[in-house]
Amino acid sequence: MPSSDFINIKAYHIGADSSTADLRPGCSHQISKPELPTAWQNDPTPEKVFQNTNGTSKDSKPLVQRTTARLATTIRNIIGSGQVQRRSIATIALFHYGFMPLICYFSFVYRLFTTIPIRCSQSFDYYNERDDMFGLAGLFTIDRVKGRFPFWLAKLLDTIWDLFVARGMQFVAGWACYVVFSAALLRTIEVTPIPYRTFTGISLDGPSIWAVVGLCRDLMRHSTKKATFLFAYAAFAFLYALAMPTLISTMTGYVSSSFAYVMLPDTSQHVPSDMFHKCLMFEGLPDINGSANLLEKDLSVAKARSVTRAAKCNDTITVPINNYTFPIDIIDRYPNTEAVCYSGNGYSDKDVKENERCLPDSEKHAAYRWGFSAKLTSLVLILHAVWSLALYLIWSEVEHYSQLRREGYVLNPLRGVIALPAAAQGTTGLDDAGLRFWPLKGVEERLYARDAAVRCDAFMNALPFPRTV
Repeated sequence: MPSSDFINIKAYHIGADSSTADLRPGCSHQISKPELPTAWQNDPTPEKVFQNTNGTSKDSKPLVQRTTARLATTIRNIIGSGQVQRRSIATIALFHYGFMPLICYFSFVYRLFTTIPIRCSQSFDYYNERDDMFGLAGLFTIDRVKGRFPFWLAKLLDTIWDLFVARGMQFVAGWACYVVFSAALLRTIEVTPIPYRTFTGISLDGPSIWAVVGLCRDLMRHSTKKATFLFAYAAFAFLYALAMPTLISTMTGYVSSSFAYVMLPDTSQHVPSDMFHKCLMFEGLPDINGSANLLEKDLSVAKARSVTRAAKCNDTITVPINNYTFPIDIIDRYPNTEAVCYSGNGYSDKDVKENERCLPDSEKHAAYRWGFSAKLTSLVLILHAVWSLALYLIWSEVEHYSQLRREGYVLNPLRGVIALPAAAQGTTGLDDAGLRFWPLKGVEERLYARDAAVRCDAFMNALPFPRTV
């Protein structure tokens, strides 16, 4: 037959029997029957399919009219194939599953990347100054807590979080990974062969350790850099889906409540931290050896009274220090340092910090507080948003360019099982019986060889993919 009688139809497949051949989206083939494939063709305009031997179109419609007709046909096909609905659902899912947790977290939590360790006492301001822990200590510190619960209730809250939130997020992540990468597998197999480990790992195993191992072993066997990058990210996405329950569980936890005690320097006595008060230590006061202590609140009251009385009768106010009295205007002339006082004795902040101890609650007041790690939660939610966005971009690219996906075809484990025997027959040259009785080691050596791959023609022969509705 003359070559001019052949018509090249891209992305359509002809069955084994040419007399009853059906046209299926897939590989590019040449056919000798000039029949219009209206059942599968996205754009069945005659000028696209049939051409004269001199290369001119049989349709002489004006260019604007032909372009408008093609655009209208494309829009009808997109709406009819459900692409608009699928894209809308995917966008909503991306926002709620990928971005909404991050938006809510950033809206209600302050100082996201600063670790503020939970202290057993907040008596002094400096207890809040020892924050921003670095390294693993800050990453795994439960620093944002709420409530006071008995142990059984704190444990119940943690179990509910792990069971429903962590496992629920993993379930959705696993489903999303399978949907996205099974569709990407269809798109990739249209343009390049796929190694058997990669095909079985995605189509049959889904997110699993075996799939990750298979994807990693086949990374250097892909013929294009795009396919290599795609399946490398698939391995990472599967690992993230597998690790998600552990990460979400590690973000949260419960800590036991306790009281703060300070061991007095040079003694073994432990004093509750709330019995210490801020004061000023004065040096060099007349008739006093060493330092003298005055509570800040007493000094503030005295100064307020001094201002009032001086305005009225030009009088002065004295302040008692260590059973001595000094005019308030003289007190301010002597050097002083901030400190904390207990039982008439002053202690530096450093001494109190170094001797602070957190002792457990008694059984009568025992309680637990439930919360999360700010740093780890921030990192996990950012990673989750980036991971979700990457999946969405891969899925969108497949929806736009894959002929199979535009026709509404979906790969699932059952269809993967159907496709594999035909692909194996094409690779080994054996029929079904030969494959069943061939030694397992021989099958693995042949199908996992470097030149063995699932190719488009064998794939399409076994997998007609009925149109989804």
